[in-house]
Amino acid sequence: MVNRFFDYPVDDGSGETAAPPAELGLLDGAGEAEWSLLFDYGERRTVVSGETIIERGALGRSLIIVLAGQFRIMAPERRRGRTAVVAVIGPGDVVGEVGFAAGGARSNTVIAAETGEIFEFEWEALQRLAAAHPALGVRILSDVLHIVAIRIRASAP
Repeated sequence: MVNRFFDYPVDDGSGETAAPPAELGLLDGAGEAEWSLLFDYGERRTVVSGETIIERGALGRSLIIVLAGQFRIMAPERRRGRTAVVAVIGPGDVVGEVGFAAGGARSNTVIAAETGEIFEFEWEALQRLAAAHPALGVRILSDVLHIVAIRIRASAP
């Protein structure tokens, strides 16, 4: 499994896309034992092409890790008022980090572009995992907060 948290293209203002900063990562360097523990606290499931895994505006507090397949991240276009694909993600990528960390309404819709597999990790599961395995819980939460902070900084003018 590729252990990356974000791999969305980043618009540098030139119309070209740049790679995200290298320091983005969820459980980078973690071994089989850490991933196995994490997988004990969530749900792996197969999704079919066209299935919506996150709906913009829906309340949710889960983190989604893509295990197989490709997924389209859809967001409203500001200029045209319609929905557009803003990124395509694949194995090792994660979505739902802001909702996971802060709760509230989802900011984008995520749809399976093909049949795939995801791992869904709820906020309440993080609390249970952290109670049983404090170091891993802190590491996951720290990685999520680090990623959110970097993404906010990258989007600031």
